[in-house]
Amino acid sequence: MSENFASPTEKLISGSAGHVTLEDVKRAVEKLKAAGEKVSTGTVHAELGRGSKTTICKHYAALKVSIEASTPVVPAPLSPALLTDIGNEINKLVKVRTSQLSDELEDVQKSLLAVVAESESYRAVAIEANSRTAALQLSFAEQTGALETLRGRVELLSNELAQLGGEAESARQSLAIAQERLRASEERVERLESERERNRSELLEVRAESTTLRAQLEKSLRECVSLQVTAESNRQAAERLEVALGEQDLLQSQLVEARNRLASSEAQQLGLAERLKDSQAAQSRAEGTCELLLQKVLLNRVFQTEPDNPAIPLNEGGQKGPPQ
Repeated sequence: MSENFASPTEKLISGSAGHVTLEDVKRAVEKLKAAGEKVSTGTVHAELGRGSKTTICKHYAALKVSIEASTPVVPAPLSPALLTDIGNEINKLVKVRTSQLSDELEDVQKSLLAVVAESESYRAVAIEANSRTAALQLSFAEQTGALETLRGRVELLSNELAQLGGEAESARQSLAIAQERLRASEERVERLESERERNRSELLEVRAESTTLRAQLEKSLRECVSLQVTAESNRQAAERLEVALGEQDLLQSQLVEARNRLASSEAQQLGLAERLKDSQAAQSRAEGTCELLLQKVLLNRVFQTEPDNPAIPLNEGGQKGPPQ
């Protein structure tokens, strides 16, 4: 409080005394004497137009002492008339000095009244500042309590966040396991596709060979029907394999969706595992179908080793006639 609310007298002195020097007062006094005006603290202050009257009064007194000290004193015999004149001059000086002191006292009283009024205003400001400080302290205490409450909430949320992080890590691990299983399933599907391509090429060879067999064997019609049934079965097997691949794509899309919804990843991963088992079962069925197809191809090759039948061979259209 002492730093923020200095006394008005201290402010008055500190705000202006530093701007008025002894030389400034000396020049002002010389100007006033040259103009034939009365020299006093008030007139010097008016001449300077700045500074504190207290400082001006101090410099003016020091100036007069300096002037009196520099005036040489020559002792001489004094006559009664001279003594009378000196007494009159002293009286005049006393009256002038008394008048000057009265003016200075009046100026000091006015300054003191102004300082008192200013101090009263500063006191009112200090009282208002104290009340505001008390209100701010109360508000600070309330905000401190609210801050402590918020800190407790933040700590609670941090604990919940750590718990959720652990659950998310567990879900990520489960997701990684499902991805590994899906990768293995994709590898098996790729192997099945390669085997299907090989079977398809072999099937084409079998069809070419069956054309030759129709021209050479009497039972080619029945075998051709059998081969058509086999081809239809292969086509159905291929369709089932494509369905399995579609289910595999569906599982992949569901896996991507499961990555975006980690909160419910465990339930989705269980469903994905069940679907993956169904896909594996479908793939197993497709493998069985491919094995059946391979057996039929081998059976067709066995037919090539049988002796020619003397019956009339059939052409590609299933009609009797010479082979084309």
